[in-house]
Amino acid sequence: MWALAKVLSNASAKLVATFFMVIVLILVAFATMPEAINALKEGIQHFLLTDFMRDPPLNAQGEMLFDMLITDAAVFGIIMTLTARMLVELIWYGSGVLWRLVNPPEDAPASRRPANGSGDFYGES
Repeated sequence: MWALAKVLSNASAKLVATFFMVIVLILVAFATMPEAINALKEGIQHFLLTDFMRDPPLNAQGEMLFDMLITDAAVFGIIMTLTARMLVELIWYGSGVLWRLVNPPEDAPASRRPANGSGDFYGES
């Protein structure tokens, strides 16, 4: 049960971190490289203006939902979310590696060490 709670807390912590990472990435991107953001936006709009994306083979209700949900802002949000999630996972992995580097596992568990203090497990010298 505790393992499930640990997994859920890690997952929810990563989701919250991803949410804030998206906001930070958008702010940093607009502040430092607006030309790249404009190029990305134009690329997304070019993709959305292809014949298949402009006139998908759907009925009227499907076309209405498609036009409403598939916008350049939605595609931009998906790209930023995936980028932020990748960065969060890299930070999570890197912090785990650094934690194991600073706190390495012990060579032998305490219960397997010899009681007489000699180097041999069976007490023989």
